[in-house]
Formats: sequence, structure tokens, C-alpha cells
Amino acid sequence: MKYIPFLALFFLSCADWLDVSPREQIKEDENFNAPQGFKDALTGVYLLMTEQEAYGRELSFGLVDVLGRQYTAGFATASEYYYPSIYDYSADESKRKFAGVWSRMYTILANVNNLIARVNEADSNAFDLDEFRVIRGEAYAARALLHFDLLRLFGPSFLAGPDEKAIPYVTRFDNAITPLSSAREVIDKALADLAVAEKSLANDPVVRGVSSSDYTDFLRNRHYHLNFYAVKLLQARVLLYKGEREAALAAARTVIDQTLFTWVPEAQVVTTSMETRNLVFSQELIFAINVNNIPDIAFGTTGTRSWFTMGYGGFTRSIYDWNSVYENDRFPGDYRYQYLMGPLIDNYYVASYKLYQPASVYGQDFINKIPIMRLPEAYYIAAECALARGDKSAAVNYLNVVREHRNIPPLDDSILESALQEEIRKEYAKEFVCEGQLFFYYKRLDSETIAFYPSWPTPPAPRAIYRLPLPDDEIDYGQRYLETANN
Repeated sequence: MKYIPFLALFFLSCADWLDVSPREQIKEDENFNAPQGFKDALTGVYLLMTEQEAYGRELSFGLVDVLGRQYTAGFATASEYYYPSIYDYSADESKRKFAGVWSRMYTILANVNNLIARVNEADSNAFDLDEFRVIRGEAYAARALLHFDLLRLFGPSFLAGPDEKAIPYVTRFDNAITPLSSAREVIDKALADLAVAEKSLANDPVVRGVSSSDYTDFLRNRHYHLNFYAVKLLQARVLLYKGEREAALAAARTVIDQTLFTWVPEAQVVTTSMETRNLVFSQELIFAINVNNIPDIAFGTTGTRSWFTMGYGGFTRSIYDWNSVYENDRFPGDYRYQYLMGPLIDNYYVASYKLYQPASVYGQDFINKIPIMRLPEAYYIAAECALARGDKSAAVNYLNVVREHRNIPPLDDSILESALQEEIRKEYAKEFVCEGQLFFYYKRLDSETIAFYPSWPTPPAPRAIYRLPLPDDEIDYGQRYLETANN
């Protein structure tokens, strides 16, 4: 399979980042002479998403979960996560990690924008119509997803500073300087891209209820792509972040009302052997990335860092903290507590084994997946929106659907609204380990408190840690930051 040459480039804040020779440009043009070239380019975008600086680690089970305090065992001072874990963003180690995420995400965006430009110039008659619309829709959805997650890391929380300059929303494939957009502008541009994606994906096979297994070609495995329902769930995320709860509820309801993505069968979870257990609850994944080397990057099977099998210094927490999060004194049967917990390490530490890869069942549907969006989030969003509109009964019902499928007793309608909001927070903590969503939950609410917030060394107040600093190169180059920040 051939990929466009720009897949190898890092999107750097320097004037020559797009310098290519005429020969390279001709080769790149040739890649888009036929529909297969467009498919390959889109596949290349998804492959870039699996890089460890993006969703292959930092934006799933790595950096963002460290910031969200999903791991409480602590990191040694030599660890690459030590300074981020204590929210010392001025340390060189933190700056390098943040810059790596920034660079990788904008690299992916460069490729997305190239694909969008090409597909908008293409003759749709040369394609199978479904495939043309899918390629275009997924490209626009990817642009929205990547920018929104960059905003959620490097921009202000919307509640704290909706009109503060945040990040550049890049829509062109060239070396022109893109000014910083405000948080509000980024969100509005993301929603505009998602509107294009939704229209393009209106006839997505998932909308017709067609299983991915019915295809043997490009339209197979829709859960590995930004399909129509992934677009709707992302719309719900973005709208809720902006505070447009009625629209967020409507988008979430579209996901809730579909029937293709379902709940994981109990029989695939309640097994005596971890080797046969569906740990990622694969039927619920609306969008996931396919990562073949999860054992290497997470469990250290070839001598690399063993993040989930080491105690202190790994992606772990004490057994007491684990029991606290999952309320095992009240709900010992919670599937996420009972069946996703890894073995006890050093008689004290424990890790989620959500990403554990059983070697004996290669080829099973739950292998090689890192979740990006899953079905329960639609219910959490709907519950929060229903609660905000004063419909506590509906909010309780939405949460109870998830609780039923996690083997937790239902909530009663008599629960106080404040307690119900806390139940939603608990669900984010329980459900999204290894998926990076808890930190974004706290940031969206501009929360004054974060569970398991460190007491030593003395970190800044929680609200001060929600915005990662822009990389130094981004601030220095072309005065982009200084000029736009002062306008």
C-alpha cells in the first residue's frame, strides 16, 4: 500500500515544513489518480492516529489519564510522567511531552487537510458513490476530532474563557500561518466540519443497520472509522462542552436510539479466564483505533516499558484507591471492578487490564482495540442534559441503563440532583480508564476539585492545570501567538 509522502513529515512551526521537490509533488499527485489513492490516504490518517504521541498512548491511556488522576500510585522523578503528574508544566520533561502531542496532532491534520482538498477537487463519478461520501465525511470528522482534542488540551475551558485565543484551526494544506482561534471559534468550526461529515455519512452502512462483517472491502469494520454514529457522539461531546445541552441531548439520543452498536454480552465478560474475556466491551465501541502492538507499548512484552504490570511508577493505583473508585463495598459485582482488574502487584498496586491482549484468542473481535468513543458516553451526556433541563427522572433512567449493563443496582428517583451529578462523575471515572476522558470531564466543568489530587509536592489549584502551555516553538514562530493574542 502506498501512502502520500507527507505522512513522514512532522507538522513543525517553521516556514519550510511543506517544502517538497517537484518530483515529490508529482508522485503525490499520482496517488490521487484513482479512488484507491484516496482510500490509502484515509487509511494513512488512521495509522497516524495510532502513534503513541496521539491516540496510541498519550490521548488514551497515557498523558490525559495521568492528568485526570486515573493512576495514583505515583511516578519516580526519572519517569517521563513525573512532572505532568504533579502538574509542573514548566519542567522540560513536560514541555517535551506536550510538544510531541502538538506536533503529532498537527502532522495528522496536515494529511487530513490534503485529503479534504483532494476529495473536494475529485470527480465523484469516478468513485463508488457510497465510498466517495464516506471518505469525504470521515475526513471532515477527523479534522473536527483532532482540533477539538487539541482545544481540550491546549485551550481554556469554555466556561473559563470562551473568547480567549486558543489554538490554530488549520483547514489548508500549505505553509501559510494560521492565526489562533478562540475556544468558541474552534468549537464552531468543529461543529461546521461535523455538519459536513454528518451530511456526507447520511447513507453510511451503519445507518442502514448493515453490519461491517457484511463487507469485504473498504466499508468493512466501520467501528474502526469515524462512522455516522461516531460523528453524532462527537457532536454531542462538542455541544455539551459549549453548553448547548438541548442540541447535545438530541445528538446523544441519535446514538442511543440506534440498534447496531449494542451492549457487550454478559457471557463475554463473566469468564473465569482473562484470556477469553472481552475486556474492551467491543460491541459498545462506536469508534476505536486498531493498534497491533498494544502488548509492546502497554505491557512491555518485548522489553519496552511495562506500564500496566509494574507497581509504583506505572499506570496503577493502590488497591484501596481502586476499591474506592469502584465502591466495592457497595457494588462488588460491578463488571469493571470484578473483571477488568489486573492481578495484585507487590501486594498493594492494581491496574486496569482493559487493554490486555490475550495471546490465545488471536483474531477475536476484541483484539487490538484502543477505544476512542463508546456507547455509554451517549447515556452520560443525555443524563447530564436531562438533569440540566430539570428532568431528573429521565436522567436517572439514562444512568440506570448503563448501570444495568455493568451489574450495578439502579438509582432511585428520590436521589438528590447534586448526588446524581456526582454519580455521573463516578461513571466517567469508572468507565473511561485507559480512554482519557476523565480529565476532559473535569475541565469541561471547570471543576474546583479533582479526585485523588496530589498533596505533595504542592501542585497548583485544580483550575490552573486545565490548560497545557503551547509549545515554545509555536509561541516564538512568526509572532503568531503574540499578534493574535493582542488583537
